[in-house]
Amino acid sequence: MRVDIICGFLGAGKTTLINKLITLYQQKGEKIVIIENEYGSVNIDKYLFENENIAVYEMTSGCLCCTLKGNLELSLQEIRDHIKPDRVIIEPSGIFVIDEILTVFNTIDFQMFKLGQIITVVDSVHFMRYRHKYNALLGAQIKQADTIVISKWTKETDIRLLENNIREFNSKAPIIVKAWETLSIEDLQGVTNKKQTSKRTSPRKVKKTSATRYKKHEKIPHEFKTGMIQTKESYTKEEFDYLVQELREKDILRCKGFIKIEEKTYIFQYVDGEYSLESTFRPIKEQSLVLIGNM
Repeated sequence: MRVDIICGFLGAGKTTLINKLITLYQQKGEKIVIIENEYGSVNIDKYLFENENIAVYEMTSGCLCCTLKGNLELSLQEIRDHIKPDRVIIEPSGIFVIDEILTVFNTIDFQMFKLGQIITVVDSVHFMRYRHKYNALLGAQIKQADTIVISKWTKETDIRLLENNIREFNSKAPIIVKAWETLSIEDLQGVTNKKQTSKRTSPRKVKKTSATRYKKHEKIPHEFKTGMIQTKESYTKEEFDYLVQELREKDILRCKGFIKIEEKTYIFQYVDGEYSLESTFRPIKEQSLVLIGNM
């Protein structure tokens, strides 16, 4: 059983990439399971996967690299014993340290899981500013990557500056630079084939990373604060605008969930002051917003 890990900072676009990978793997006839980690009490991303036939293991109220590491091991055991998929895709929280997850696959109990791709999604809109503030965290995610995918790319993006900064953490991983909406299965086919045709057969060794290698004032992921807002039955446009303004004033980095505005249900995605609304007709059990930031 192969395991792909898709990582990236808050709001980078991991779930969008996973939906594209699912399409690719299913075209190959693979059976897929997703392990989804949300740093909060409600898992929002499970509703965002386009294929409802995919088994999704939810892990909430913690981070895979610390409090939920034991739960990750239990989930892998259950997947191994009862589902037996061809591939497992792990999407950790955007504020995790990847090294501890990789140690799981170096143990005897999990040698039957073959670590495939580690793909890190880099948000071209926010990366340069986040790098100064969360240097160690972003650096650890990029350093472990086999492939780096740039999200939210536009013609105005200074790609050379972005790549130069990424190369300070990882000098070898290929970087896919393409407008997110035009990223094709053919592009991702090259990503997945790269690792599968590799001649390396020895277990992957964890590359040690440390916050002390970077800036001393860096915030470590465990210092982030999380919360949840139980949303109203329905918001007026004015009430929704006020809610967004409150998020901006409280230094919220990431907010996502489901919200009703004038009786229509939306998936609400908020990243560092900017937001999007996507209408949805799926039945929503949890009408709430998950918050992550420096509250």
